[in-house]
Amino acid sequence: MSDQPETSNTLDLARLPWSGLPAGMQLILNADLVGKEFRRRARQRLTDHDVNDRRASIISFLSQVGPQSINDLAQKLEQHKAAISSLLIRMESDGLIEFTPNPEDKRSKSAGLTEKGKLLAEPIRDALLDIRHGMLEGVGEADVDHANAILLRMLSNLNRLAEN
Repeated sequence: MSDQPETSNTLDLARLPWSGLPAGMQLILNADLVGKEFRRRARQRLTDHDVNDRRASIISFLSQVGPQSINDLAQKLEQHKAAISSLLIRMESDGLIEFTPNPEDKRSKSAGLTEKGKLLAEPIRDALLDIRHGMLEGVGEADVDHANAILLRMLSNLNRLAEN
């Protein structure tokens, strides 16, 4: 294998696990494969910081947007409220987050990072950025635009199906 990044002209598509399936199905399954591989590598890198990927996603998100209610976190991270709540309780006992009364709804609490949690945010962000940059090596702007156009068309088709 050469040191040159593969381009769309030199990719060996048969190396992908679903090369025998119809093209649309290949695209869906291979996109899922890339996501899973990214998460696997993220889990490997995050062990250096003694944090798993679920905790890392909460720390990263809270470091960017500030304290959030449990409902908002569950919705924005696309997780079940019970799973997020349980994880937040464990993170609180580990000193990574703290709960404060939610100023918008006195019946709920907001979760925010403690100083210990804030100290983890930067190395987590750097580790994930490093993986993203490595993953996108040799991928040009035109490649991204083309992939995004296909994904947007697929989303539009799914939305149209939901309406029917």
